[in-house]
Amino acid sequence: MIGSNLFVAIAGVMVIAGHNFSLFLKFKGGKGVATALGVFLALAPTAVFPALAIFIIMLLIFRFVSLGSISAAATFPLFTYFLGYPNEIIMGAIFGSLLIIIAHRSNIKRLVQGQENKCSFSRKKREKEI
Repeated sequence: MIGSNLFVAIAGVMVIAGHNFSLFLKFKGGKGVATALGVFLALAPTAVFPALAIFIIMLLIFRFVSLGSISAAATFPLFTYFLGYPNEIIMGAIFGSLLIIIAHRSNIKRLVQGQENKCSFSRKKREKEI
């Protein structure tokens, strides 16, 4: 069983890494959040829901999607640990989450500088912007 957990964790991390640093896009890619959600649902489904709650809470309070994504990624390994997942899965969660946080370097810089874009929940405001 240990071998299969290790294989699944490594495969999951590689999927996220492949999305974030695609060979076909000269090692550029996305932030890995949606990809990681799929991987994390496969690795540790019950740990995804509290991390998703963290994402939603941060989004509603601060209105930064990037801050919600980073917060959810940072807390996901903790949830895997406290929910009793095997060590291989916890390590996969740690490395997968680090990949997400690394991909958000520019967002973190903008958050610190106060230049990150907030999301708008108001339909009228969105219509006005168009």
